[in-house]
Amino acid sequence: MSKAEFIMRWPELNKQVRCRPIHHNRELFDWFMENLPTKCVQTVTVVAGLQLYMQNVKMPKVECNWIQENQPLEYMADYPVGRAMFFMTAGHVANFTFKAGYATEPMPYPTWAEVVDEDKETFVAVANEIWESVLMDKKTYHVEFFAAED
Repeated sequence: MSKAEFIMRWPELNKQVRCRPIHHNRELFDWFMENLPTKCVQTVTVVAGLQLYMQNVKMPKVECNWIQENQPLEYMADYPVGRAMFFMTAGHVANFTFKAGYATEPMPYPTWAEVVDEDKETFVAVANEIWESVLMDKKTYHVEFFAAED
């Protein structure tokens, strides 16, 4: 693994996946990496399709110095499973999702990272398990982010 990767881990499920930068918005990926490690409660975007949703995630080291609308954008319904996007991120707080299935919202967002191909099956399985739990069992899951080691 290179330093251009981070790990997304769900401790309650004993599962994790690796994530890498995509071809655009590398400065957003680098900003995220500068703020690691961080964590939050894991949820899903119930009304916009199957996506893992990270809300009000602390970015403790470097505040956001970019404007969402000035970045290259992709339409949520069109980008691939495993891709991450930011929305309403400012200061020392980030809000973002990772697409895990279909998406219904025809809105553009700045995308910046993606689950590696080898880990996408695990990622989708985790997303489906958390989706079911949020809607039915109401268990609480956490997600942790940390830089991958060489």
